[in-house]
Amino acid sequence: MLAVDEPQAILDLLSAGWLSANTDSKTPTFERIIDLKKIPLNTFAYYDYVLAYQGQRVVTAQGLGGYDQEVVRVSLDIRSDGNGQTDGRAHAIKVRDEVVRIIRANYGTRISSKYDILQYVDERDLSDKLKKLFRHVIEVELTALAISPS
Repeated sequence: MLAVDEPQAILDLLSAGWLSANTDSKTPTFERIIDLKKIPLNTFAYYDYVLAYQGQRVVTAQGLGGYDQEVVRVSLDIRSDGNGQTDGRAHAIKVRDEVVRIIRANYGTRISSKYDILQYVDERDLSDKLKKLFRHVIEVELTALAISPS
């Protein structure tokens, strides 16, 4: 089985399914957080980012003739400056909703040659209105099922 870069697999899925009409005709920048050195905060350009990084990986052996299960948690850090709108939070919520729509639309589908199930797990709102940074972190899980060798 080929090695899979889990955060990149999720970003590819989001990029392919993105409908910019749902987010004020804007498509965010999709990046693995490990590849990003600095977010270029420019006062003249508005930005939306979807950053991905891998969290916990759990492998559970089921034993004799059962399935081994590997679960990888990927965090999606969604950052927006609100697209320069008076109510920037409304735009940030549209970006978040589009990410959730794509994840839910692909629930239970095979993501790569390795992972059988994708599911939405958790979400946290980490927005800071004083800094005009609207941020949500969404957790998704990729699950691989394989027949254990016996």
